[in-house]
Amino acid sequence: MFRTLIAASLATIPVAAWAQTAAPVPRMAPAEAMQLIDAAGFKVVGGHPQNRCGHAVNPRVAFTDLNGDGRPEAHIADVDPGCYAKPGAYYAILTRNDAGHWGRMIAEDAIASFDKTRTDGWIDIEVKPGNGNCPGVRHHVPYAYLTPCVAGAGGASASEAAPAANPAAARGARGYPTDGWKIPVSFAALPAADQDAIMRAAGLTRSGTVWKGCEGLSEADAKSVEIKDLNHDGRPEAIVTDSGMCYGNTGQEFTILRATPGGWAQMMQVTGIPIYLKARGTDGYPDVMIGMPGTCFGVDRWNGSEYKYIGSRYDSKDPDTAKPCKP
Repeated sequence: MFRTLIAASLATIPVAAWAQTAAPVPRMAPAEAMQLIDAAGFKVVGGHPQNRCGHAVNPRVAFTDLNGDGRPEAHIADVDPGCYAKPGAYYAILTRNDAGHWGRMIAEDAIASFDKTRTDGWIDIEVKPGNGNCPGVRHHVPYAYLTPCVAGAGGASASEAAPAANPAAARGARGYPTDGWKIPVSFAALPAADQDAIMRAAGLTRSGTVWKGCEGLSEADAKSVEIKDLNHDGRPEAIVTDSGMCYGNTGQEFTILRATPGGWAQMMQVTGIPIYLKARGTDGYPDVMIGMPGTCFGVDRWNGSEYKYIGSRYDSKDPDTAKPCKP
């Protein structure tokens, strides 16, 4: 049913809305197709997709190779003026790992178009004036696309929202954001400016005593952040968890941030629950198993610039000795 839905949706998308490199529909089992729809922010009820407002919809799906690696990303779009902010449209961009799991790179109430320019090899995404509340170009950062309004109030630029996205520009201007911290420290004990800097780097915006993400549909508070030295180098990382209906059956997303000169940089941002393993990658960072509904979990390893998928293991009381999932 889902492959039929995807094929039918492809036929309805104007070619002009696609990225520059169209890709064939990837082979997917029904369970993977359901996970794709779920990760895009929709629920399937009675065999039919519903959006976050519970309205029956027919989201359009296109597959395009955004970074030229030969593997397609998914562009899912929907129109519902009764649910989404002006202009009444929504889109999500998702990428697929080697285990066949789809993860969301960006999602917002807007109409997306694709530029000819690239960032880190990825095609830039643009929301033109009138096509969303935050017009401008979305550039690729590790695991995601960053909106120019991600910092929230005041419309901060992408570089202000996550200074470490361009660490070369910040290097020398400021020290590490953890300089002067007395370790161990809790997130709640940090100054408000430090708290906001961490949350902004994770894509969240302060709203009173909490921080909002996913167009206001996810939430994190002071208890949602763990300050932990993952690689035992004396400089702690921040692990931010935000929860909400945006993240389907899993119910949450986590972001691992590391301190760099001038700000915080995303190491990993994915829907799921982080499970740290004893095995370690570059710079002593632990492998991370991504917990989610099901019995087979993906494992990512830090290679010095990003966490990359290295395999999958079955759910187990002792994840370090868990058996690899069978193909």
